[in-house]
Amino acid sequence: MTVDLWISSPAPATALRRKLVDVAPRPQDYPWGYAMNLADPSSGPARGTTPPDGVLKSGEVRKVIIDLIGTANRFQASHRIRLDISSSNFAFCDVNPNTGEPPGHQMHEVTALNTVYHERGRPSHLNLPVMPAADVTGRTP
Repeated sequence: MTVDLWISSPAPATALRRKLVDVAPRPQDYPWGYAMNLADPSSGPARGTTPPDGVLKSGEVRKVIIDLIGTANRFQASHRIRLDISSSNFAFCDVNPNTGEPPGHQMHEVTALNTVYHERGRPSHLNLPVMPAADVTGRTP
């Protein structure tokens, strides 16, 4: 599973944290609903996400591809799929100075007000492989 994001940022390097969530409907006995994290690689070793050449130019729109790390889930008919994108996941991850400098050697910080685009020509999207139930269980539902 991957996420293709078209982004821009005033920072030369920034973090893009991601989480895939199974959102259950709100039953009468649990009115707040329930959301189960399926893939939360935000706590992994990657500190930031930048384009392949490692540089973001202020105002430039770039495509980045983020790996969600393989997982599997059988979504019930009434459930929804949610994808959370954030620039932070403190306290799982250290604060990112958004400078591109090596961790622990940065001399300053840059505020990153990141923008994610989802329009014609910049189609940010989730690449989520879907398998028919028969492929998973060996029988049809």
